[in-house]
Amino acid sequence: METWYIPYQTSALPPAQRVLALAPHPDDEIFGCGGVLALYAQLGVHIDVVVVTDGAGFSVDDERHHVRLTRQQETVQALQQLNIASVKFLDFPDRSLAGHEGLVQAVLDQLQDLAPQVVLAPSPQEIHPDHSGLARATIAAMARLTEPQPRPVLMQYEVGATLAANMLVDITPVWDRKKQAMHCFVSQLALQDYARHIEGLNTFRTYTLPREVKYAEAYRCIQWEDLGAEMSQPSPLAAMTVLEATDAQAEALQQQVLDLQRTQQQTSSELEALTAHAQELAKQNEAHAQLLHQVLSSNSWRITQPLRWAVSQFRRLLG
Repeated sequence: METWYIPYQTSALPPAQRVLALAPHPDDEIFGCGGVLALYAQLGVHIDVVVVTDGAGFSVDDERHHVRLTRQQETVQALQQLNIASVKFLDFPDRSLAGHEGLVQAVLDQLQDLAPQVVLAPSPQEIHPDHSGLARATIAAMARLTEPQPRPVLMQYEVGATLAANMLVDITPVWDRKKQAMHCFVSQLALQDYARHIEGLNTFRTYTLPREVKYAEAYRCIQWEDLGAEMSQPSPLAAMTVLEATDAQAEALQQQVLDLQRTQQQTSSELEALTAHAQELAKQNEAHAQLLHQVLSSNSWRITQPLRWAVSQFRRLLG
C-alpha cells in the first residue's frame, strides 16, 4: 500500500539524446536536479540549461547588475563541475514569473528550438512563486506542442518543498560532483546554507530505498500524452492561482515602496547636503560682517575719510 504514495526502488533515467533543464533562478538547476544532470552528462547526453530569471531579488541599478553577473558566473562554474557547457539566461525579473504573460511563450520557444526528449522543471508544489509559476508555464508550453516526435518527458524536481514523487533516482555515484557544484554558489550560501538543506533532502529521499543508496533525487515523471490528464487533476494548490496573482501584485507594490524609500533617502541626503552648505555660507557671511565691522570701526577708516570724500568729488567732476 505504501508504494501507492512513494517508490520503494530507484528508477532508470528516461532515455534521451538531448535534455533541457529549466531553472527559475541561477542555482535551482543544481540544487533541484544536479544529480540527474550529472548522470546524463556521464552518459554523453547533450544538456541545455535555461535559467529564466536574473536572480537579482529586489536590488536595483548597479547593484542589480552586479548580483545578476555574480550569479550567472556562479552558475557557469557550477555546471562546469558537471561537464555541462550549454547555458542560457533569459533575464526575466526575479519574483515576476507567477503572473508574467510572456513566460509560456518563452518556454515554448525553448522547447521548439532545442527539441529535447526530457524536460526538467520545478514542481507546482514549490512554495516560491517563481518556482511554481515556471512549473505551470512549462506544463502549459508542453501542452501546446503539436504532436512532437519524439514526445518529451517532463521530470518535475523539488527544491523548497517535497513533491508527490513517482520516481526516485540514485545519485550516490555523482554526489561528490553535485556537492562541489552546490558550493560554487558562494553568494547564496552566504545568505543561507542551502547546500546543507539539499543534502538533507537528498538523504531523506533514500528513506524507502535500499541501504546502499546514500543520496537520491525525487521526481514526478509525466509522459507528454498524460499532460492533459495531469492538468485536469484536482490539485490542492489550484486555489493558489488567485493567491499567487495577489502575491505578484504585492511583490510589485513592495518594489515600489522600496523605490520610494530609496528616493526619500536620496532626497534626505541631498537636503542634508544643502543644509550643511547653507550653514557654511552663514558662517562665511558672519565672518565677512565681523571683518567689515572691524574695518569701519578702525582709526584708519576714520583718518582716510576726508581723502575718500575728495576722491569721490573728483570722480564726480570728471563724470
